Amino acid sequence: MLTSIVIATFNKLDYTRQCIESIREYTEPGSYEIIVVDNNSTDDTKAWLRDQPDLRIVFNDENLGFPKACNQGIEISTGNNILLLNNDTIVTRNWLSNLIAALYSSDGVGAVGSITNSCSYGQAIPVSYTSLAEMHAFAEQHNGQPNPSAWEERLKLIGYCMLIKKPILDQIGLLDERFTPGNYEDDDLSLRIRLAGYKLLLCKDTFIHHYGSVSFKDAPPQYVQLMKDNNRNFQDKWGFDPDKGNQFRTDLCGAIQEPSDSRFRVLEIGCGCGGNLLQIRNRYPNAELFGIELNEAAAKVAAILGEVYVGETDEIIQTLPLSTYDRVIVSEPYSQWKHPEHHLSLLNGLLKEGGQLVAAIPNSLYYGRVKPFLLGLSPARANDGLTVSETQHMFSNVGFTKVSLTALTTSVSSDDRDFIRKLAGAAGVQTTLQYEAAEFLVAAVREEKGSGIKTVINNILSQKDVQASIKELSNKDPADVVNLIDQAGYGEPVELLNYLAVQMLEHNEYPLAQQYLQHLFERDPDNPQTMFNLGLTMYMQGYLELALEWFGLLPEKSEQVLGWMQNIRQELTESKQSDMRLRFTLRRIEHDLFKDESLEELTELLRNRKYSVEDISKQVLAGVVEKARVLTIVATECFQRGIYDPVIELMGEALRIEPSNSFALFQLALILNELGEYDSARMYLEKIAGRDEEAEGLLQKLMAGQNRDNFYNSEIATVRL
Repeated sequence: MLTSIVIATFNKLDYTRQCIESIREYTEPGSYEIIVVDNNSTDDTKAWLRDQPDLRIVFNDENLGFPKACNQGIEISTGNNILLLNNDTIVTRNWLSNLIAALYSSDGVGAVGSITNSCSYGQAIPVSYTSLAEMHAFAEQHNGQPNPSAWEERLKLIGYCMLIKKPILDQIGLLDERFTPGNYEDDDLSLRIRLAGYKLLLCKDTFIHHYGSVSFKDAPPQYVQLMKDNNRNFQDKWGFDPDKGNQFRTDLCGAIQEPSDSRFRVLEIGCGCGGNLLQIRNRYPNAELFGIELNEAAAKVAAILGEVYVGETDEIIQTLPLSTYDRVIVSEPYSQWKHPEHHLSLLNGLLKEGGQLVAAIPNSLYYGRVKPFLLGLSPARANDGLTVSETQHMFSNVGFTKVSLTALTTSVSSDDRDFIRKLAGAAGVQTTLQYEAAEFLVAAVREEKGSGIKTVINNILSQKDVQASIKELSNKDPADVVNLIDQAGYGEPVELLNYLAVQMLEHNEYPLAQQYLQHLFERDPDNPQTMFNLGLTMYMQGYLELALEWFGLLPEKSEQVLGWMQNIRQELTESKQSDMRLRFTLRRIEHDLFKDESLEELTELLRNRKYSVEDISKQVLAGVVEKARVLTIVATECFQRGIYDPVIELMGEALRIEPSNSFALFQLALILNELGEYDSARMYLEKIAGRDEEAEGLLQKLMAGQNRDNFYNSEIATVRL
């Protein structure tokens, strides 16, 4: 089986040479042909290509653009497969054999693509390499044997590396040259393949390196205009915006937590082309998918996955059968809810008892909405969102229980941070989170019969489904539970509440147990059972000094309690010694004394969770002069060693202490750039006052290569309310 690898070139010889040499080294001889179409390069590309005897070459007298060049290559190809490959890529071991295995895993697969380090639409993964040798070692960790569990169906594939069965191109036609000189031709090709009845697979078992749009970065203003023009060309052809229609949100889909073989019905409101539905299908192949979409053209694409109703949401949901769906996901904007509470009530009726609704609700107190209004730049608040309390109230009013809100936040500039603090100060509140959250991810459950507080308590008393019952109790207000126990004639309320608290401790619900015990202590401060349980709760949570205080209040202390108190005093002594050692290590890093050894020791302790970010921040504040710099050094070292969990938290602490620290801002930008978070990286670079040459160079590079896909990703910062 022969694969024709088609590469379009225009200058950038160094990239082209690396790409072709990597193909020769890492691809089985005889399994491929390389076709290069040069768009009248003005550097040494033509001369070098002429000296390569194993290439088939087309030389154009002018730059005809990427789609035309690819079509020229396809037209002279002799392979069973066509592989469109950018010249700014470096392929790796097993790359082609793995892609072919996925392509021919089913007659229903039309095209496949790889993952990489730099790409839009979720095809990039975080990487840690800093050289080509390290890159190939990194790639070998992904490119083992073909792994069907690592193949994920997609709405579209980015065309930097796209392998297509040649007969399918014969069926649907070549790249559409209306998208010359390039961009959105891969969106168009992907859509035509899917409409012809074939699947697109992203192969997460195949990694290649991608430098990323090197041919377009020389003229960023023209590039931005090109993106707008070709987006409009796509809409004229297909009737929907590809950036909006193809988008998906991993946070909405991630709210569904079920075993992978679960069978359930899910309805998405505002499903677009089915990006979220496809994500659900990938995780839950037995799920039945339904959608509602206003745009008829986008709905036609989504209908490949399931039944899709076309039209206004309020009209359609009144025609659907009640109590039918296990999940309802709301992707349409809240601003389209003409009568929000009525709208939500109708959606509640579509759910089965115990069914879950997930929606993103704009936060009306978000500083980005409040500030323009206060400056007179926007009208007074209309249907632009809700507050936390309004959201909870509205969902509860229409029969939802277990209403949980997650605040979705974005990075905040130092000027806006000052504005947010002033807002909080004027409102007399301690936290600023209510002004930082752009929207809330709301997950709510339709109330089930028998889910009242009394049923939950009886289940715990009878040891029936205790874990689930305690989880249910965590969604109830402790004051309501205490009042019900007082009114329901349960006998000794204090003994019962202590029993419930002990059950919570046994199931590791320490904060919940603490809430109930504090209620108990307020109503009966002399009860020794409550004091003992409060001491035990603090001990289990690691609050040693508080545990010692509570145990100390007991009028009579058993041998067990005395032993615990002795152990706590010893642990407190050891903890102070550990704090001193940590502070000494941080000072060595600050003064560059045995710095490498100190960083290695500290990062390994972080990896093994011997220290937390909170521990390090505490000692930096107490004993380090250059606080932001030291925190940044530790964060960078963690990132380089592949210890990712504490990185962003450490960088956030550094910038909280010193928001304008140039070193911290630059290092965070570098990390975000490595992770593919280009917009965020650019934002932090722009905050640096008096940027040096290196920072300015990176900023220009990022500005030239703005990500053209507008969608939400799974890395968005979340804070549980």
